[in-house]
Amino acid sequence: DVEAGACRMQIADGHNGAVTTVCCSPASERYAASGSIDGTIRVWDIIDGREERVLAGHASAVWAVSYAPDGSVVASSSSDKTVRLWSVATGEALCVVRGHSKLVADVKITADGSKLLSCSADRTVRLWDICTGEQLACAEGDGAFTAVSVGDDYVVAVGCATGELY
Repeated sequence: DVEAGACRMQIADGHNGAVTTVCCSPASERYAASGSIDGTIRVWDIIDGREERVLAGHASAVWAVSYAPDGSVVASSSSDKTVRLWSVATGEALCVVRGHSKLVADVKITADGSKLLSCSADRTVRLWDICTGEQLACAEGDGAFTAVSVGDDYVVAVGCATGELY
């Protein structure tokens, strides 16, 4: 509880390798998703420390996870060059987004839940339609992109391995 200044640590065991990313659900203080080098995403009840669901399908390490604003969908990015969209309720892969030629380092779902951004070691940042998986835009940089963030008004910031921020 950050507001109260209280900190409680609890171990939630489940991944078979290093955890590379964690994202809390914007729809509920109770849930979070984690990704790992084991290629899985796990949805957790962080109050009880219980694993709720395993999302499996990536062929290699997961580098980022991002929740949709309503908490019903999680997006994940991986070394397998894909972005996947998952139903939190069922664990089903809703869509596999392909287009990057190298590992996908980060992914973010927009505040309105209609689009997602991905950035990759292939030096591109891409905008996708979340319903169809269709690529809407692509921009290229001078080096491998490592992190992406998007504001409510679609202003995008992208970090690069060269030390630059786009």
